[in-house]
Amino acid sequence: MSTFENEDTLPRVPLPALEDTCARFLEWSAPLLTEEEFADTEAAVQEFGRADGPGPKLHADLVRYNTDPATHSWLDTFWPARYLGRRDRIALNANFIFLFRDTPLRGFAEPQVERAARLIAAAVNYKTQLDDERIPPIVTRGQPLSMEQNKFLFSTTRIPGPVQDTVRAPYSDEMPGPSTARHTVVFQRGNAFRMDVVGPDGRPYSLDDLAAGLREVQKAGAARAATATAAGHLTTMARAESGGGQGPAGGTGSR
Repeated sequence: MSTFENEDTLPRVPLPALEDTCARFLEWSAPLLTEEEFADTEAAVQEFGRADGPGPKLHADLVRYNTDPATHSWLDTFWPARYLGRRDRIALNANFIFLFRDTPLRGFAEPQVERAARLIAAAVNYKTQLDDERIPPIVTRGQPLSMEQNKFLFSTTRIPGPVQDTVRAPYSDEMPGPSTARHTVVFQRGNAFRMDVVGPDGRPYSLDDLAAGLREVQKAGAARAATATAAGHLTTMARAESGGGQGPAGGTGSR
């Protein structure tokens, strides 16, 4: 079965009842609040959910939106509004990062280069399989899950905007099908370098080739970039503080 074969037959995401949403919100917030704060929150939720409160009216609007034939899911506008619309610091509040433990790689003279080459090779291998739709759909308790988010794993770029950011991504009207990009971005001392990881013939480069490319990046980026131009500073300022996402501090997020 191909990666996206189930997408058109999967059931829609169910719309929870208002009472269930209110109960879940209190359950979620309880460990984060003091007793006094939780009491105030509980009172606010009860007022929100009353028959003459705003909750039932808003939920009725959501039900109408969910039953519209043009609506794919009641969550359709959540991600653009919540993720792309937030104006605070993206790097600290929205983007995920991974920090790998610096464990020694036995038998390698340049463990940092070797580890990076293997991470790149693994990512390129996954993308190659995804492009060919050879990644099997995930199945949980006998039920296949949507694989749609895999389309945004590679070559997706967040573009800052004054009110709401936008996204440039493959599998879209502007970029039908998988991305044809053959490079990755490598950061060295605040400098950004484009490094090809797939050859002109469409075949991924070997580990030795990737390691050689990373060594060249190390040489070219030996001098630390100026703080004002370093890649790590591109998204550390809030959108509103950086003129609505204009200029270097507005930044972009890409994968």
